[in-house]
Formats: sequence, C-alpha cells, structure tokens
Amino acid sequence: KFEERDSEQRSARQFEQNREREEEQREEEIDTANVEQNVVDDPDYNSDALESVHSSDDEGGKKHERFPEFNEKTDMRNPTLTLGLVFRDHDQFKRAVIMYSLVNGYGEIHFPRNEKLKVVAKCAKGCPWKCCVGKMYGLNNIQIKTILDEHTCGRTWANKNMKSHLLTDLYMDRIKLNPTWPVDSFLATVESEWNHSCIRMKAYMALDRTLKIIKGKYAEQYTKL
Repeated sequence: KFEERDSEQRSARQFEQNREREEEQREEEIDTANVEQNVVDDPDYNSDALESVHSSDDEGGKKHERFPEFNEKTDMRNPTLTLGLVFRDHDQFKRAVIMYSLVNGYGEIHFPRNEKLKVVAKCAKGCPWKCCVGKMYGLNNIQIKTILDEHTCGRTWANKNMKSHLLTDLYMDRIKLNPTWPVDSFLATVESEWNHSCIRMKAYMALDRTLKIIKGKYAEQYTKL
C-alpha cells in the first residue's frame, strides 16, 4: 500500500509539473503571436501626440525635440517610466515594465495590447495605472505616449511575470559560477531577493534552460578550436 501511495504521489507531482510547463509554453507562444500582429488600429492613437521633454536649437535656429532614451545597462535593474521615454523596440519596453513590476511589487501588470507598433501595459483590475508606447514618427524606436502613474492596488506576493525565461536572464552569470545550484536553494534566493513567490517548477526550468545554454556555448566554442 505504501508503494502504491508513493507511486500515486510521484505521478501526481509529474502531472502537475507537466501542466505548469505546458501552461508557461502556451503563455510564451501567445506573447509571440501577439507581437506578430503589427497593427495600429486604435482611433485614439496619435503618434505625434506627446508633450515635449526638452528641445535644442540646430545651426539654422530650428528647434528639434529631444527625448530621454532608456539605457538598458543602467536603467533595467530599477526602471523609471516617464512620459516621452524612448525605447529601442517593444521587447525592451516590455522587459522594462516587467522589471518595474518585480521591483515595485505590482504582480498583476500585464499587456492587453502587444503589437510591434503599439504596446499597452495595465495593472490589476480596478487599478488606474496604465502605460502606452507607440512608434516614433520617421524612426524605428518606440516611445511612451501616455502614462497614468498611479496605483491603487497593493504589493502582491505572487507575480505572474516571474517566468522561467526571465529567471534565466537574471541569474545566468551566477548559475554559470554555480552550475550545481540546488533547486530549493535557488528558489529561496529568488524569493528572498525579489520578495515574490516563485513556483518550484519555474525555478527548475530556469536552471535547466540556463545550463543548456551554457553547455551549448561551450560546445560551440570547442568546435571553433
């Protein structure tokens, strides 16, 4: 009986792990599909509607608006989202918003509109926070066109943006230095450092993905010798 019960428990754990893996894969596929829409059909959308941040004069005396640009190396760890801020592309903006949600504890921030030329980020239902970016006129960059920087929600322990591929990016260097990092220890580190819960399966997937990337890079370098 004990062996049967143990077997049932293992089967239940395996089923739950497979379900979590499939759910995360579906979320990533949905994100990719939304990005490929490449449509801007909002009647209220106006790529030129933006307050000037500051301006400068060229040699002919003509004024050109100049806007702050997001610096991934210095700003990504604790992003500050402001009107007029310029991003390289929609992927960089989404990553900045996700990091903003992790740092500040707003675990319900999501992207109801996710296109190449326009992305809308919103917080939990009932919270007024909203941030919209659109393509800049004549450029490939995107820019924050609208932002309502007010939250009426509280900090959450759970964060839907804490996904395994994000953990891979955040902990790549440390996992490389400690390739035998136990899952439970890694999970405790993630939750302690970000003050958010993380499903054990996501921690395992992050470690597994990172080690495969590292081994792949070593294999590639070896073939070049």
